[in-house]
Amino acid sequence: MKLFSTYNLILLLPIIVFSCSTKGNSEQASTSETSASEVLADQEVDEEDESTGVFSFRGKHQGILKEQLFYFLRERILNVEQNTFVKQENLQLNGLDFEYTAVIMDWNVLTPIAMNNSNSIVRFASYNQSIPNELLGDSIRIEGSIQIQESTSARLESELTDVTIQVTGDYSNSYPEYNNYTQEMERINSQDFIQEELIVKLNEPRIYNKENLFMKARIAELKKEDLQGMSSDELAFLRNEIFARHGHNFKTDKMRDYFREQSWYKPYFDDVTAFLNETEKKNAQFIKSLES
Repeated sequence: MKLFSTYNLILLLPIIVFSCSTKGNSEQASTSETSASEVLADQEVDEEDESTGVFSFRGKHQGILKEQLFYFLRERILNVEQNTFVKQENLQLNGLDFEYTAVIMDWNVLTPIAMNNSNSIVRFASYNQSIPNELLGDSIRIEGSIQIQESTSARLESELTDVTIQVTGDYSNSYPEYNNYTQEMERINSQDFIQEELIVKLNEPRIYNKENLFMKARIAELKKEDLQGMSSDELAFLRNEIFARHGHNFKTDKMRDYFREQSWYKPYFDDVTAFLNETEKKNAQFIKSLES
């Protein structure tokens, strides 16, 4: 549906494949007690190619695209409920290609398993069949691409406001299921295809408060302004919340006592470093560098 006036700037866009690759060595995985390194701020770039007049996601709008796509896939696919434990979650965006992965488990299933098994075998290995099926949880993977449909501008202004995109991809799901015949847990694998439309609001980045800043740390590299006004203790709690959200069992009384007061906290694992995506690891290091 198109609602255009003479004041609207209308861009009919072809499919753009814009690849961005980032090279460099990955930083060493950081536990909740490890050292830190600075994270470089993203460079702002114009969002419209002046030579072609065609819109492309770049600079801050690339970050907004990733953020809104992340929550879109999380809501449509992951279906996180009150008893859902998110063991691992990651979204990689490379130009207009993306890969979303997650491993989730039901608390009611995980709790007795975690109590009866050594931590050495309870680790992230979503497709490793050497790990007992019930320990893997539901492993979700979506590999797809984005097609730009159209973009619109604010009335009486030239600033772009919305970009309609079509999200398509192959959806794979792997989950444990009890076989009444063999009386054993078996892993069921299924595949599907998704095709959804999403309107990206370029001027509506999500606002994070201290209670949900850990979620921003999962999908975007934090900057100093995100942490402005936070005390050393608050920074330490935020850094460790990145690990706590994945079920880290803290050794120090200070962190153990703090997180045990949080209703969502489930200390299942002695080391969750393998569960963190690269963005979370970088943010944990960055926050550590700001603590004094």
